[in-house]
Order: sequence, then C-alpha cells, then structure tokens
Amino acid sequence: MALAVAIVVLTAALGVGLAIANGAFGDAERDATERATAASLAETLVHPDSSLSARHNVLNASAVEVFESQDLDTRHTALEAYDVTVRLDDETLATTGDTTAGTTIRRVVLVEERQSAIRTPGLSGTADPTVTLPRRTDRVVLAFDPDDDTTVSTVRIDERVELHNESGLVGEHEVAVSPLETSKVEIEADGEVVEGDVRIEYFPVRTRSAVLEVTVDA
Repeated sequence: MALAVAIVVLTAALGVGLAIANGAFGDAERDATERATAASLAETLVHPDSSLSARHNVLNASAVEVFESQDLDTRHTALEAYDVTVRLDDETLATTGDTTAGTTIRRVVLVEERQSAIRTPGLSGTADPTVTLPRRTDRVVLAFDPDDDTTVSTVRIDERVELHNESGLVGEHEVAVSPLETSKVEIEADGEVVEGDVRIEYFPVRTRSAVLEVTVDA
C-alpha cells in the first residue's frame, strides 16, 4: 500500500514538473520569437529602402511625422499575427494592439530634418554681393526683385555660372548644390544692390539622436 501511494505521488510530481518545464520552454520560445521579430522590424524600419529612412539608421523627420499604425498593417503584412508598437523616444508612432507583455528592442538612431533658412545679401554700392552657405544643403532658391535701376545678370556658385540673363534675372530660380561642401554664391549686378533685391533660401539638414523602440507581443 505504501509503495502504491509513493508511486502515485511520484507520478503526480513528475507530471507537475513536466508541465512547469513545458511552460518555461514555451515562454522562452515565445520570448525568442518576439525578440527576433522586433529586431527584424527595427532593422527594416532603418534600412535605406524603408519609407521612414533617409539612409541607413537615419530616419527622415517628415516621414516620421506621417507614419501611423496603418503603415504597419499595409507595409509589413508578416506582422499580422503579432501586436506591435513602434516608439521614437517618448512618442508612440504606431501600434496595432496591446504590447504591455511583449518584448522590446531598442536601438539608437539619428533623426534628420531639413529646414529652411534665408539669407538676404545687404551690400550697397557697386560691389557684387557674395554669400557662403554652409554644408548639408542640397539646393538653393534665389529670388530676384531689384528696382528699375539695378540689373542682376549672373549668379555663380562655386565659380560656375548657374544663372545668367543679360536683361536681368527676376522671380525665383532653384539650383542644386552639393550637400558635402560649402557653397559660395556670387551675384553680378549692374547698379546698386540693396537688401531685399536678392533673397537666398537654402535647406540645411539638422540631425539629432533618438531611441527607436519596437515592441512585439506574440
């Protein structure tokens, strides 16, 4: 009788032990799946081909602003079986469900924002204005509105003639420039160039570091 009781107790203990082991194994497998999925999505989001990125590991601020939960559903269909949340610093960009119990992957990224800046050359007299623009701008928009006594005929950028009109440049003109170096803008005019005759708008890039968080709950 005592032997029978001992066998029953041992069998029950073994069953409980196997259940605990299976549960632990299942949790570990689930955590590994969540971690792998979150890491894969994080890498996809910062890939150069991503709709969010400007280049690898650099996010485009304009794209970040319009990113939403629907983008996860339509662009990452392999995630349909998971609840996913994407955050940048303290801001939730997109979420498809409750990921409170999920696994989170974090990676440091750069966020790139292209802003507009304006220079208005203010040299008076017969000297031709020259303005040096900083690096990291990919284009320049020049606007000309001189008075009738002044004719702006030529614009050189880094000693190359980019705009020329003997009868005078008027209105807005966009010129591409290299973002890798400073750009020297030289304006040739017949007559007195005063502030407001020429406006130079350029678009430098500013970057900041941020933490991208991807949480996946299977």
